[in-house]
Amino acid sequence: LCFGVLQNRLLLDFYVRAFSKVKLEKMELKVLCALRIALYQLLFLDKVPERAAVYESVSLARQYSRNPRSAGLVNGILRAFLREQGNLPPVQGADELEKLSLRYSHPRWLVELFCAELGPEEGEQLLRVDNEQPPTTIQVNQLRTDAAQLTSRLTAVGMQVEPHPWLEGCLLLTGSGD
Repeated sequence: LCFGVLQNRLLLDFYVRAFSKVKLEKMELKVLCALRIALYQLLFLDKVPERAAVYESVSLARQYSRNPRSAGLVNGILRAFLREQGNLPPVQGADELEKLSLRYSHPRWLVELFCAELGPEEGEQLLRVDNEQPPTTIQVNQLRTDAAQLTSRLTAVGMQVEPHPWLEGCLLLTGSGD
């Protein structure tokens, strides 16, 4: 949850702004964090029931906020988000670069750099791929085994193993579970 919220913070904040009458700058940080966690779960995770994400974030706001009305604020924002979930407001910015910055949660200066170096289409592709989950990659400990032996041992327990395309002594794993 922590990594996902940090990775998507600009986008999550965009949706908090869209559904809150209270400005982000005026919100207590703990309340804003509770909202970010719930919105991340609602937008990106499919195994967390909506009611559980809302309940836990409301509980966090109730427990950690100094303002007794914060739990109601969190509940109201999240319920409004859920009502509009099928028709969310499109991500908008002052220009195309800000829009890309918000959609892919990268700082504007980095979006500008990517788009200047690669062009707008490839720059957007890089932003999208940068947010995807990386493959599980391991490095072979040459003091204990070699790549061929480790590959056969991992394959024997049901993993799919292939050599990394450019990192010598590294293997890409799929089917490895957690």
